[in-house]
Amino acid sequence: MKTTKKCAFCGRMFTPNSGMQKYCTVHCADEAKKAKKKRQQDLLNAVEPVLEIQRQEYLT
Repeated sequence: MKTTKKCAFCGRMFTPNSGMQKYCTVHCADEAKKAKKKRQQDLLNAVEPVLEIQRQEYLT
């Protein structure tokens, strides 16, 4: 019996080649990887100024 899964990126139903497959095509996997990398970079860019302020010496 063939099972079907929903692509984690585009939402399309597909028949996986292995039980671990999350994406329907290599294109979806690549796009998901790019999106994840962008989210991580955006988070780093948001946190970096706060860390820089915390590193500064506190003057009384």
